[in-house]
Amino acid sequence: GALPGTMIEELTALARLTNGRAVLLNQPSGGEERYDGNNLGVFAQPIQWAVWNGGGSNNRWSNAANWNGVLPVPGTNFDLQFAGSTRLSPTNDFTALSDFRHIAFNAGAGAFTLRGNSITLNGNLTNNSANLEAINLPLVVSATCALVPVSGDIALGGAISGAGGLTLVGPGTVTLSGNN
Repeated sequence: GALPGTMIEELTALARLTNGRAVLLNQPSGGEERYDGNNLGVFAQPIQWAVWNGGGSNNRWSNAANWNGVLPVPGTNFDLQFAGSTRLSPTNDFTALSDFRHIAFNAGAGAFTLRGNSITLNGNLTNNSANLEAINLPLVVSATCALVPVSGDIALGGAISGAGGLTLVGPGTVTLSGNN
């Protein structure tokens, strides 16, 4: 259904119901997902996915060969997607507090541990992999961030700060450690 007070321009998310709630599984054609506790809609907005394939010679985020042809550009509408099982300890070497929209771990992704400089997360964090995914870099949350452990759990080990909050959406578990 439509979100209260809004119009859905284009629904492109593939979703499933979990306890009567829609959970984002994939966003193939772009758009911004919004979740109100009952409904999930996708609103047309140009975004780009940078998909980690670990094809480079090191673990650095700034190495274009580690991404499937699209190097993420901080401060834009880039969503970071982690796939495969190569280079499972990616290190953010972009400037501290670089902005990204969403982080997602694909179905079948290995057990990643994200490290390095802090990022500002302007969207959600989703785990579609059956593996535990760990984010051990500091996160600045600029708005309410949905933590969506769809198939596997999420561990947040870096400090979390910012004006936003965290909301658990989905069947999995999110573990906070460190200074959280």
